Amino acid sequence: MGIRTHHADFVVTERLTDFFNSTITPTWSPASPYALYALNKTALTTPDAISWLAKALSVKPGSIDYAGLKDKHAQTLQHITLPVAAGTGNLLPKHPAGEQWSAALLGFSPTPIDASCILGNHFAITIRGLIKHTSDEMTRRARRLTDNAGTLLFTNYFGNQRFGSNRHGQGWAARKLIEGDFAAALRLLIATPARKDSGKTRTFTRLCAQQWGDWPTLASSLPATPHKHAIDALAKGATPREAFTKLPAFLQQMAVEAFQSILWNDTARRLVAPIPNVLKTNDDFGPLLFPPAKALHAPPCAHLLDLQLPMLSPSTTPAHPWAEAAREALAEHDLTLHQLTIPGLRRPSFGEALRPLLARADNFSLSPPEADDPARPNSIRRVATFNLPRGSYATVLMRALGQ
Repeated sequence: MGIRTHHADFVVTERLTDFFNSTITPTWSPASPYALYALNKTALTTPDAISWLAKALSVKPGSIDYAGLKDKHAQTLQHITLPVAAGTGNLLPKHPAGEQWSAALLGFSPTPIDASCILGNHFAITIRGLIKHTSDEMTRRARRLTDNAGTLLFTNYFGNQRFGSNRHGQGWAARKLIEGDFAAALRLLIATPARKDSGKTRTFTRLCAQQWGDWPTLASSLPATPHKHAIDALAKGATPREAFTKLPAFLQQMAVEAFQSILWNDTARRLVAPIPNVLKTNDDFGPLLFPPAKALHAPPCAHLLDLQLPMLSPSTTPAHPWAEAAREALAEHDLTLHQLTIPGLRRPSFGEALRPLLARADNFSLSPPEADDPARPNSIRRVATFNLPRGSYATVLMRALGQ
């Protein structure tokens, strides 16, 4: 079975809020000085597509705002804004394009785009290589997860793409940071090759793995990337902690948030595990459990429908009904809430944020089974379409359906 056999099998369309849409004007004005583009890309990361668009518009990539990263291994549409000087709005290209990307000027906004402007995403995902048994299982699971209002409910786990800092299961960089072992954290983040690494990243991680500790040689042989600043600092005699602070701030914070995310997943799993007849899917980071919609709408589980679970931090106040589940999730890593700090650093930090325990997939539909590969007579494909709120993972919904 596969959901990414072709890039067009995974289609993501970003949906703007009604309020943000209502602020868009067709022409530039001092009150609406930001150009809004719809950016289509295929098999490109968002930063790479932004870089190409910036060149086409003759602006710096840093001047372009966007509300989130879209999957590289997909066909995606998202929105970007950039500031436009007076008198130049009508000079902007309406349909810039390049290899694997294109954009369309939609109008002008009073503010740059950010996460608050995004309602969610629409997905159209083709699942290939099914056989009758697995296709029937998808149908069974979809029915059990869908409530009487037609909404598919599933545990709102973070997807595996969130866990890049735990490369090949060799540990969590943030756990090393909590211990004050900055050298080990650095090694996990930039010197542990991954199978899917490519280009400069592949060269960088492999050289670091091979020459780790020989800082002058490593500094002279590495390609120029933002991550190299940490190695340059070590070559000049910096401590591992000082070198860690030279990594891009985004990478530092993502290391922390990846660990918070696995703690959140572990807490959520423990919280829904006692619900009768939960659906189970095995996963690299522990089993994923999905309670049936019928059970969630009945006592004693109805209180979970609107429950918000926190990303754990030192300031988190344990509360019913999730306190014991969170304590057990932390204990798996020999930690307590008060230990979620990094010695000697103010940033990155373990900040608290709330996340719904359950995600709601609106307008969910699953196409009838149809023949997939002529060379494999029993091969079946189906298409799942649905809307998800911002922050929920389509890949997790696919796991809920047994994929």
